[in-house]
Amino acid sequence: MEADAIEEWLAATLGGDEDLRRAVDRRVYGHVAPVKSAYPYLVYLPDSRGGEDLNTLGSVRGVVERFYEVKVVGQGGGFSPLREVKERIDALLHGAERQDVDPRFFCERVEDIRDADVDGRSNIYYESGGVYRFLVTPEA
Repeated sequence: MEADAIEEWLAATLGGDEDLRRAVDRRVYGHVAPVKSAYPYLVYLPDSRGGEDLNTLGSVRGVVERFYEVKVVGQGGGFSPLREVKERIDALLHGAERQDVDPRFFCERVEDIRDADVDGRSNIYYESGGVYRFLVTPEA
């Protein structure tokens, strides 16, 4: 329920931002990028720390906490070419609130992502972004 609402909002917010769409040529993906996707691309996915339900008396969920990684992935070239996209992601997400419809939520960055990996053919991939915490008021 809450995860669906978060992911729909992320898709609309990230995919609907003209600056981001231009920077990644409309390559904004949930969970995993398609095989052989061009670079750079943006991906959002649940973070391994998950989250928890914060219950009130009577086991009524008062707030749901969820964590998502949101990052831009590039091939070669280092972190510098990804900086502008990372900053735009943070400008859109950190401190964002959705108060107009249920479920309502607040989003904040809690961790920086900056990682590099090498595949079996010596291609270097760079990831830059953040881990974002969502505090969600469950639907009434």
